[in-house]
Amino acid sequence: MSLLAGIAGAGGTPPADERARLKQTAQQLEAAFYEQMLKALRATVPEGSSTSPGSRQAGDMFTDLLDQQVSEDLAARQGPASLGQAIYRQLARDAGWGISGPGDSGSTSGGER
Repeated sequence: MSLLAGIAGAGGTPPADERARLKQTAQQLEAAFYEQMLKALRATVPEGSSTSPGSRQAGDMFTDLLDQQVSEDLAARQGPASLGQAIYRQLARDAGWGISGPGDSGSTSGGER
């Protein structure tokens, strides 16, 4: 039995807290993907002369924090066709939670993301 099948329980209906935890994990994975994408994009930009030699380490730290925050913000703006939702739907289907299509997030209260 898989971990997700164990989470789903005998009835196949996930507890609300487990469903929320899976959604949060999928969103974190989406944010990590965006962060790696931003780092790869930033690596293609030549270093400018605007950064003084003494502040390069601080600038790199700021850039890393900025990339992390932008990635989290992008992942938080997820819609039914987002990467995080696709990950959630696939894992929920694998667990037997009965998630079917792109618009079905598995929530019973229409406002949940």
